Amino acid sequence: LDPATLPWPMGAWMAPAAAQSAGLHGTAAALAAAICERAYRFWDARSHTHGHTLPGISCEFWPPDGRCGGEGYGWGAFTAHLLLHVILGLAPDQNVLRLRPNLPVQWRGAGERYGVRLQWRERIITIELVPAQSGVLVRANRQSAEVMWGDELVYRLEDL
Repeated sequence: LDPATLPWPMGAWMAPAAAQSAGLHGTAAALAAAICERAYRFWDARSHTHGHTLPGISCEFWPPDGRCGGEGYGWGAFTAHLLLHVILGLAPDQNVLRLRPNLPVQWRGAGERYGVRLQWRERIITIELVPAQSGVLVRANRQSAEVMWGDELVYRLEDL
C-alpha cells in the first residue's frame, strides 16, 4: 500500500488495521508513520505556505501536497490513534495492557528514545521505547524487557 493514497481518515484507519489483522505489523507501522509525518509536518509548520492550511489547524483530509481540507475537528485527532495504537501498539483490554512496539525503521536510530505517559483507570503508566541493536528496550513503569520489533508484551494492570 502507498500511504499517499490514504488521505482520508477512513482509509487511513482501515489500511493499518487490516495490516495488523494480517500480522503485517511493520507494514501497519510504516503506513501510520507516513500518514502522521505528513499530517504533522503541515500542522506544526512554523509559517504559513500559500495553498496549505494554516499551521496549528488539524484537518480531516491529509493529501501529500499538504493543502488539506475540511475543518479542524474530530478526525484531525485520529493521528493520535495511529501513534498510540498502531506505532506504539498500545491495546488496553480489561485487566491487561498489551503493547506491541512497532516504530517504523526510519525512527529506530541509535540514541533515540520515545515515550508516553498516560492514565489507565487509576494508574499512571509511563512507557518508554529505546531502539537497541537487536530490537527494542521497553520500559513500562517498573518493568523492563528487550524484545524484537513487533513482539507483543502483556502487562497485568496490578503489576504496573
